[in-house]
Amino acid sequence: MPEKYFATILKKTPVGESDYVYIVDSIAAGDIDEKTKLLTTTNGQKYKRIDDFSDFDNTNCYYTNIVEVERLVDVYDRKLDFSEAIQEYEKRCRQIVYYVTKSSNGGFILLPIDKSPYLKAMEKVSENPDAYENGITPIPKDDEPPVKEEEDEDPYVESLKDLVGKIIEGKFSPDELIDIKFRLKEHQEELESALASVELHIDALEDELDKITGTTPAPKPKDEKKTVSSPKPLSHKSAPIEVIDINDIFNKVTKVLIAQDKPARRMIVELSRLDKMRKKDYGILLTGESGAGKTLMMHLIGRCVNRPVLHIDSTQLTQAGFVGQSIEQKLWELYEDCGRDLALAERAIVFFDEIDKKGSEKKSDISGQAVLNMLLKFLDGTKYTASKNIQHQTADTTVVMDTSNMLIVGGGAFLDVYEHKKSKPCGFQVGGSSNDTPQPEKDPTMTDFIEKAMMPKEFMGRVPVIIHLNKLNVDSLRRILLESEDSALKLQEEVFALEGVKLTTKDGYIVAVANKALEEKIGARGLNKLITDTTWQAYDEVISNPGVYEEVVLSEETVEDEAKFQLVKKKDNKKSS
Repeated sequence: MPEKYFATILKKTPVGESDYVYIVDSIAAGDIDEKTKLLTTTNGQKYKRIDDFSDFDNTNCYYTNIVEVERLVDVYDRKLDFSEAIQEYEKRCRQIVYYVTKSSNGGFILLPIDKSPYLKAMEKVSENPDAYENGITPIPKDDEPPVKEEEDEDPYVESLKDLVGKIIEGKFSPDELIDIKFRLKEHQEELESALASVELHIDALEDELDKITGTTPAPKPKDEKKTVSSPKPLSHKSAPIEVIDINDIFNKVTKVLIAQDKPARRMIVELSRLDKMRKKDYGILLTGESGAGKTLMMHLIGRCVNRPVLHIDSTQLTQAGFVGQSIEQKLWELYEDCGRDLALAERAIVFFDEIDKKGSEKKSDISGQAVLNMLLKFLDGTKYTASKNIQHQTADTTVVMDTSNMLIVGGGAFLDVYEHKKSKPCGFQVGGSSNDTPQPEKDPTMTDFIEKAMMPKEFMGRVPVIIHLNKLNVDSLRRILLESEDSALKLQEEVFALEGVKLTTKDGYIVAVANKALEEKIGARGLNKLITDTTWQAYDEVISNPGVYEEVVLSEETVEDEAKFQLVKKKDNKKSS
């Protein structure tokens, strides 16, 4: 059996009625099943993932801290040999124990605990065992903490301490914790605003005092910066707001993105509105079939507003600590693409594509809902240590990036959601007005995304704007070929023109290509392949006989057989096939 991964093997030990501790038992090598996520070691033993709580009461053996065998030395220190790297891996793994408790709503809370402080205490005991008698020894007087006089605790501080204590004890469900987070953030803004007002008032009083006494204020240290000029909340970093000409951007985008006028305008409007908002802790969900133009739309808009676009294939993301791409690595790629201009990178449009593939019934799914839950703080606005290699960080390969001013868009087909809504009457369209005429598709509700696509309600609550791209048909695909400035057909016309040959298409050719794109379900992006496939033999004939032909004519037959096209010679203007 191949040894692809090293993992930490844990044993579960009960420490209370509903409390357990996972203690490191050993380090093992083995492979992980892609479907079940079970680790099978070289001796045939099977272990469950640390956050897999199915059949919890009947399972004792778990694993965590997986690392690829081939990358072990790179992960820790390239100066170490393989055996030394294993020792370092085991040493670090044994510094952590994991506390697990059953929550009141039937779920589980998993908390890693660093043993380092206790290990230091044990080292102190081993250094001087004679100083400790019968296992109970008072604190040496030199080490006794100073006795503080009792002070009346501020009621506000006391209530905060009480809240923190309940959080640590696991008294709240995940939904309740998210609600608490939002409430605390709201109070944080009020406090920062109040502090800003106090600071301004103090400065004003000092100025008045200086005028009365005739003294000159002492110069402040050079590194002291005024971060506040008015009593406004400061929870998000201030950034210059660019004036977005919606009509200008719309005209530019729709010259390339055809048959999506309404969704494109709604997206431009929402991005403009979101960019001007002080709080940006929500995103936009862009839905539509594969090939409808979701990715193209985001890149076109980003280009028009002069903001970088970070395109993330969500299917490649896994929960932090597991094999797969991480948010930190993708942010580093953005930073590099922006020429290491941090201010520019922090104003990017981040497009999480294929987000619908992350829907899952299991909250512990490391490549599913765990990723969506991980993205909640990204949407709320937080700081990440972006890194080229998260396991081997240096000053030159890491940077702290703030997502507060990034514009977040999630994209996906969500076929299950929209198939469920087909052929039902509707009086409302996404981004539209009331209409008494029955529509072919009913606008899905947030509940549909939660129940049919298995998206967490916490995630859906953060994407209140849902924009659905129009379903492409033969006519819209035909328009894309004929009208889009980036049309695959126009591109080939330019290529043939460089050889002095005009590329002509009959309407039957255009319709046949559009029909084939629909049949093969490859959407607008598949048009490029079909145009290339049906013109390569004609181009081969042209470049093999330079100066002979003046025109190539493509017809409906060319779509079925790329060898069937017409050539017009330059001299006698006779057609040959």
